[in-house]
Amino acid sequence: MQGGPMSWCKDSDSHSGRPVLCRMLAQHSYLAQGPGDLEFSKGDLLDILSEGSSPVLSAGLNEDWLEGCCNGKTGIFPKCFATQTQDGSGAAFL
Repeated sequence: MQGGPMSWCKDSDSHSGRPVLCRMLAQHSYLAQGPGDLEFSKGDLLDILSEGSSPVLSAGLNEDWLEGCCNGKTGIFPKCFATQTQDGSGAAFL
């Protein structure tokens, strides 16, 4: 839905070919607190690339953080800002 409150990642190029673990819906807007954070608005759809305990992410992050993609940008955000979508996709950590 173009111009609406829900935004999709533009295409697979926006994740650098990385697999999407699941898709989540932003329950709250998140303002980036640092250069590696993913900023998004309530209602955006987020493609989840890894969880906080993944070795892909920086040391020091825990299971309360996720790495995702939205609007062509990739970054980290607190898991509590989003919920799993009801489309049947999901992962064990959610």
